[in-house]
Amino acid sequence: MIIDLSMPVNENTIVFPGDAKPVFEQAGTLETVGFVDHIIHINNHLGTHIDAPDHMLEKGMLLSDYPIERFVAEAVCIDANGKAVLGLELLEGVEIPVGGAVLFYTGAGDTFQEQAYASEYPQFDLELAKALVAKGAKIVGVDMMSFDHDEPYPVHKALLDNDVLLIENLVNLQAVAGKQFKLYALPVRLELHAAPARVIAEINEKEAA
Repeated sequence: MIIDLSMPVNENTIVFPGDAKPVFEQAGTLETVGFVDHIIHINNHLGTHIDAPDHMLEKGMLLSDYPIERFVAEAVCIDANGKAVLGLELLEGVEIPVGGAVLFYTGAGDTFQEQAYASEYPQFDLELAKALVAKGAKIVGVDMMSFDHDEPYPVHKALLDNDVLLIENLVNLQAVAGKQFKLYALPVRLELHAAPARVIAEINEKEAA
């Protein structure tokens, strides 16, 4: 079973506070040039996207520095729906694949089309971030606008400084909460610190049952 965990992107997609809104500008029509195309103006953190270390760290790695296999991993999604704070207790009894991915379903992503989504999301505890590093996670993802609410972005830095890639603005995580699966988180091949990504989960029949 394949499940799409990616947020649809259009001119109404909610943006991080202060970011420019997306603009889709039609550049060609069937009547004028014989084909349809658009010029798209978006922030590279719009919608479902992946952050690499250079996003927060001086001379950190870019997404383009990683081999493609770095974006495919065994994964688990932890059910944290309704929790105001994501803390260490969420890891109790959870088997994290070494070098794998850990996603957190908080329920915030269920309202990604509402403006409140940009600011009303749980707190990600710094100690949880440190524990994920210690357990060998290499990708961490959430159905939230950000891992942090305020500068200086301690959770971002704690993970990125340990070469953990971050995925923000995931959706449909309720479909994989409590399950193990193969994660494919493929960013656009931009030579930048972050890029929009198509993220999917492949669940085997036994897990889907």
